[in-house]
Amino acid sequence: MTCGKRYLALLLCLLLLAGCGGNPYRDIPAPPEQPPEERQAEFLTFLKAVNDRRQAVFADQEAPLLDESWTPEQTDLDSDFTQEEQNALLQVLDPLDPTPKLREAVSVTVEEARSDVDLAFRLLRHSYGAYDYFGGDEVFLPLKEAALAALPEEGTVSPETLEKALADALGPVLVDGHFSIGGTIFQEIHRQYMYYVPDLYFDDPEGLDPDLVKPTIDEEGRLRLTLATTSTPETAESLLPETATIQGTAVVLSWKPDGTTGNRGEDVFKESTFLNGVPLLTSTRMMADSEQQQEQLERLATCGGEYADAPVLVLDLRGNIGGNSGYIESWFAGYTGQAASTRAARAIKLSPLNRQLYLTYIAPLMDMPEVSSLWWKTTSPGTVTPREGLTLVLQDKGTGSSGETAVRLMRTVENTLTIGGCTSGSCLTPNVFSFYLPHSGVTVRFGTGLGLYEDMTNRDGKGWVPDLWVPSGQAQERARKMIEYYDLTELFAD
Repeated sequence: MTCGKRYLALLLCLLLLAGCGGNPYRDIPAPPEQPPEERQAEFLTFLKAVNDRRQAVFADQEAPLLDESWTPEQTDLDSDFTQEEQNALLQVLDPLDPTPKLREAVSVTVEEARSDVDLAFRLLRHSYGAYDYFGGDEVFLPLKEAALAALPEEGTVSPETLEKALADALGPVLVDGHFSIGGTIFQEIHRQYMYYVPDLYFDDPEGLDPDLVKPTIDEEGRLRLTLATTSTPETAESLLPETATIQGTAVVLSWKPDGTTGNRGEDVFKESTFLNGVPLLTSTRMMADSEQQQEQLERLATCGGEYADAPVLVLDLRGNIGGNSGYIESWFAGYTGQAASTRAARAIKLSPLNRQLYLTYIAPLMDMPEVSSLWWKTTSPGTVTPREGLTLVLQDKGTGSSGETAVRLMRTVENTLTIGGCTSGSCLTPNVFSFYLPHSGVTVRFGTGLGLYEDMTNRDGKGWVPDLWVPSGQAQERARKMIEYYDLTELFAD
């Protein structure tokens, strides 16, 4: 967008705001008022469309498979490390400790920095779950050379310089929400946000880009259409149109990125009443750093059955950064009466180093069978979980890792609508561990597994998009308005 165009767009927008009482889109024709029975029919039509779309995902009862090229049987991994190197790498951060003590990174000689780079790439080949998913040796060896070339030829190398050399080489390639080097979080490199036009509601999408037209909830609680999409900040300006003609009205589009709901308080799980007796369950993370929080998580794991007969339930997962998925899985089983079955293909890389990690950290938490292969693979065709009642799931960009697992589980439940923005996008590589490079102490953190879900595409960065695109800070209020407008407690109590 040129400076002249920006000025014109801003001027038009200001004029519209000045003449329209704060809403530049008020001239778009509003829909006629509906009697109660038509309102509920409208809602049920929308809900059926979502249910049908979900059902279509699980229609193929053949279990999805990971491409064999992503999980090759490498036979030369035993020679990747000396015992001394392996012992150093095994001084990992405890993934179960919510407040781990970090090792201080230090400046090193150029030779030591080059040694750390070499070890980092051997570590990725050996232990990173998505190493071959992103291209294997053919891709990573040139990246290693690029990282080495970025180091100075003499003197010392600071932790920041080493981190940048590694991150600059790997960051553009690894679309992985769990991957980080030092303070560089790769999720931020590829993070897509929901971009939307505030206060824009319409009903006829004719003439508009169908990729931008999204269902939403207006200020009254009615299901309407709006313009929204996902984009990185870098691509948003070229992607988003400046103007549109909507239902015969020419408008200037004022796009805004959605974010997260911010600090949700000290409680990690809270039960309350929304309105008209509708239960509201708020889950902000699935790990505890106090006895009180641990008690709350244990309550989450055991209370699902108490809400099994609720006609309408709201599950607020905004800002849920993750933790142990076992809590929400237990809640799900109580809520629905059966274990969740998502459409998924997963693998865990069982390299010699990883086996030692799993024996220490994973085996106590889950059944880890003995396998002779390099990979432990599981697949599931997935099933839709029947439910008569309505579940509303609130999500935002802060919903990640096990928080996204909760979203993914709830997408298998009949009569479930997700409301808010797109989620974080951190599910490609589970079973995350942190390693220190032995000389510098720079931390390399990544997942040792590989997982793809539903349509088998990588959602990291973008996340799971909502059924109803609503600014995440307004998600709870708009859900309440929708329940009132369509009288959903009465509708689903029948």
